[in-house]
Amino acid sequence: MKKAVVIAIVALIVLAAAGAAWSFRTIYSHVADISAQASAEFGAPAADALMMTLQDETRPFRERNRAVWALGQLADRKALPVLKKYYTGDIPEKEPLDKVLSQYELAKAIKWCEKGNATSWMYKDLR
Repeated sequence: MKKAVVIAIVALIVLAAAGAAWSFRTIYSHVADISAQASAEFGAPAADALMMTLQDETRPFRERNRAVWALGQLADRKALPVLKKYYTGDIPEKEPLDKVLSQYELAKAIKWCEKGNATSWMYKDLR
């Protein structure tokens, strides 16, 4: 009986680790893609290009919201002034990401840039 419990616990740990690795890899890929596109367009490092994307008011809101999310993932403190520029502090219950800058995403990005997040260590090569 004890052997079966140990095997079950080990299997659960392995599955949890595999799930976490897959999640981190997926998040990293999305941030890398968004950052690469912004860097290619603006000819700047990832964080700078993402800030330029956010500030370009001719771009669709969805694209600017993706830039906000990616900046939060990078958790780069130099993005704080730009993020705070667009943050109103009023977070509605629902936000159409194609029609507004997400106050919820801005709040998260600001928090992560100030305090860090669980995935920011992955992006040293993107900054």
